Amino acid sequence: MAYAAAGIGGIGFFLLSFTALAVIPGMALQNEITRTKPSTMLKPSEQEQRGRIVYAREGCAYCHTQQIRTVSQDVDRFGAPTRAWENRYDYPQLWGTRRIGPDLSRETNIRSDDWQLTHLYNPRSIVPDSVMPSFPWLFDGSPAKPKPEADDLLAYIKSLGKARHLSGNDPKQFTLAPNCECPDEVKKIETTPVPLNASGSIRTVGIPPFEMQLPTDAAKLADLQRKGAVLFAKNCQGCHGEMGDGQGPAAEGLFPKPAGLIEANYTVKHLVSVLMNGVPGTAMPAWRDLPRADIEALVAHLKTLPERPVYVTSAEEMASKEVQAGKKIYEQKCVSCHGIEGDGKGPASATLDRPPANFKEVQPEPDDLLNVLEVGVPGTSMPPWKDQLTEQERDYLSRYVQAFYVEETKK
Repeated sequence: MAYAAAGIGGIGFFLLSFTALAVIPGMALQNEITRTKPSTMLKPSEQEQRGRIVYAREGCAYCHTQQIRTVSQDVDRFGAPTRAWENRYDYPQLWGTRRIGPDLSRETNIRSDDWQLTHLYNPRSIVPDSVMPSFPWLFDGSPAKPKPEADDLLAYIKSLGKARHLSGNDPKQFTLAPNCECPDEVKKIETTPVPLNASGSIRTVGIPPFEMQLPTDAAKLADLQRKGAVLFAKNCQGCHGEMGDGQGPAAEGLFPKPAGLIEANYTVKHLVSVLMNGVPGTAMPAWRDLPRADIEALVAHLKTLPERPVYVTSAEEMASKEVQAGKKIYEQKCVSCHGIEGDGKGPASATLDRPPANFKEVQPEPDDLLNVLEVGVPGTSMPPWKDQLTEQERDYLSRYVQAFYVEETKK
């Protein structure tokens, strides 16, 4: 009799605990999803579902979470807290338990496809101090040759946060459950609209560059350049190369290729703008999550990389027949994209994924400019002109283009 009573009691306590720890929370979760979900939410595509299987198989959840917690540290770094409905179609969930790498809840739109694939092929080619393992078996010997499983995984990674992004900042998402007994900090976070994605890599809205001038004091400038060199090695070298020639280990898988920073002079304003906003249509992300002091140091270092000094076109040379011939060619062939003033604001520029070069802020070196005029820039809208312009005409055009550049003064 005692054994029967113990058995019945054990079964009863099991059912009670199962109900309290599984059934009731499950019902509460489902009610929360029903209460807050958008009216329309796309189901994962077949490719995204296959990619999810690859993600789970390769153990990505061991190091990456998919849940932004309701704590200020997570919100400041990643964006709005994860909502229950975001994982509506995830069975089983892949939230993860350890955050060795960054949270991936808002990965959609952050990086270009070629960046993601190169990072999967060899993470240290882009992030030198990364501890993430390589996944070469997902490729045919090159990041530019992904196998179907790599494409599936890429599709899944790009889908993370897409549903929330498409739903926008729905005011309904910022209401607490009627029976919520939450700490004050949680209540504040849950009821205060914040950016869906706090990543500095998001480029949906351009941020005007802050005003910056390089110091004229030699000692201060040298200190700034030394700090910038360290930051460059840590953040930029993987793509742009140790010397800034655009031949970093990640360059093989990127299209268009990283900029050769030794091949052109850039104004301070241009460098700040690129670091703050990235370059749309390329793998170059925004770095606006870096402190301003770090961006200033990077700019100081980048200004040391060009192999040739700025070329200043004299008034006499500007009036020469060669430069005037180049001006005529420019007005016929280049204005639609680069603009009459060379500022990259031609009538066709708004339709291009990658903005045309602003020659007021970028002065390519003569050899590089002639090469671009001959073969174009693969992966961009810049075509080759070798079949339409003679070698002499390309030389005239390059002289005129170089005259647009205006260097800033130091403080």
